[in-house]
Amino acid sequence: MEVAAADALARLRPRSAPEVVDAAVQLVRQAFRPLAVLGAVNVIPGLVLGPVMQQFLPSTGTMPTPGAAAGLFGALALWMCLYSIGTAAMVRAASDAVLGRDPDAGAALRFALSRAGALIVAHLAAYFRAFFVFVAALLVVGIVIGLLLVASGARAAAGSGPIGALTIVGALGAFVASVGVLTRYAVMTPAIVLERLGARAGLARSAELTAGSRWRVFLLLVALYGTSVGASLAMAQLLQLIVRNQHLATALNSVLWIPATAFVACIFTLLYYDLRIRREGYDIELLASQLERPAAAPALPPPAIDR
Repeated sequence: MEVAAADALARLRPRSAPEVVDAAVQLVRQAFRPLAVLGAVNVIPGLVLGPVMQQFLPSTGTMPTPGAAAGLFGALALWMCLYSIGTAAMVRAASDAVLGRDPDAGAALRFALSRAGALIVAHLAAYFRAFFVFVAALLVVGIVIGLLLVASGARAAAGSGPIGALTIVGALGAFVASVGVLTRYAVMTPAIVLERLGARAGLARSAELTAGSRWRVFLLLVALYGTSVGASLAMAQLLQLIVRNQHLATALNSVLWIPATAFVACIFTLLYYDLRIRREGYDIELLASQLERPAAAPALPPPAIDR
């Protein structure tokens, strides 16, 4: 068996959440150059569209106009579509590293672009469903709070006491419900890229793989995004204090975010393989395919020459 195949088999094993995180760190270190190149490509849309989206944001205490809201939504949707393609390219490169192949940034990006349609449709569908669940949950909470206020006659106390606590709990519950939807589709990008699936099949494949592991995936996503968002906000505040220029601080924060995007892509790649190993025995399948490869035929001696 080749050394690369042996290394791949050693990496493909069931892992706990901390082990997935540790393996992702090691993967980023191993394939840092191609992942960093793709990470840089991935943050460029944010650098370009960030100032555009800020132009559509309303001033404090005012409601956005319909045109500004449409512009903000369009810029955000465009950024999400481009980000999904960049993340898919990093997933492809990370998968090559996991399987013992040399990752190539250009080849990974070209392949991700070839899957752009499926990636964009799948991401839009997943995030729309999560947003719908979030809004529906908030609507239910609002109706419950309204009924309680009417029943108690305490309309003036909407922001204090039990009503205030219920509002906070309801908003937190709506957020958890929306993240629960995203948990179902956590590995749709690796499924679409690595199995060459369409958008609908990729969403279904992710739901199939995450079934039975939703809580583990949910806790991993909450920890991952909670840490990432917290670190990003803290870094943004620190850079604004140092640089004292919001646009420059945002650009520097995006540059510092490059390794983090590579790390997140490696997390999802390793999670995809972990789920396949747990549900389908993918490591055994890969081992069997390696063992079934015929050995190279030995060189035959030259034919004898009659004298």
